[in-house]
Amino acid sequence: MEHRIQEGLTGAEDEHFDLLLGRINGLLTLLRMNYNDLWGVEALFEDIMKMLSSALTNPNHDDLFCKIGPAGRMQQIDAALIKFMEINENYDDAAAAKIGIRMLVEDEYVLPEEALKAIRALMNYIEHNEAKKFSDLEFTLIDYQTTLLMNIDPKLKETKRRRKSLTLEEF
Repeated sequence: MEHRIQEGLTGAEDEHFDLLLGRINGLLTLLRMNYNDLWGVEALFEDIMKMLSSALTNPNHDDLFCKIGPAGRMQQIDAALIKFMEINENYDDAAAAKIGIRMLVEDEYVLPEEALKAIRALMNYIEHNEAKKFSDLEFTLIDYQTTLLMNIDPKLKETKRRRKSLTLEEF
């Protein structure tokens, strides 16, 4: 595939985007397993952002958005970026929370899997800052998280009836 990309024979842009995103997520899994970053994950983030911004400014690139709209594509990148930030030694929970809150507040529709990652970033921020003033927000996030989990997997509705809430780890 690398050879085809270099020659400009990439095929559909949405497939290329999904390939880059899959590569990023796969490498993030390896990084989480304590492998060294020999592949340049940050460069892949730059490539995928260039691809998205190019498609947004050029109307001829609308095949990138045939399955998922521009906001959804940005959410996919944001979710991967949150995951990358969580793996990083210099993890900045405030920066990850800002990405998560942007996604949840600014976008009219949020992809469920990406919303779960945004919620996790916000929950990490609340947990690390141990602020009592966040307790109501934490309960709201847990309720939203549970609703998302039940929409992703309807079998969880029965579990929800038996218990007050679910956590992401239980999913």
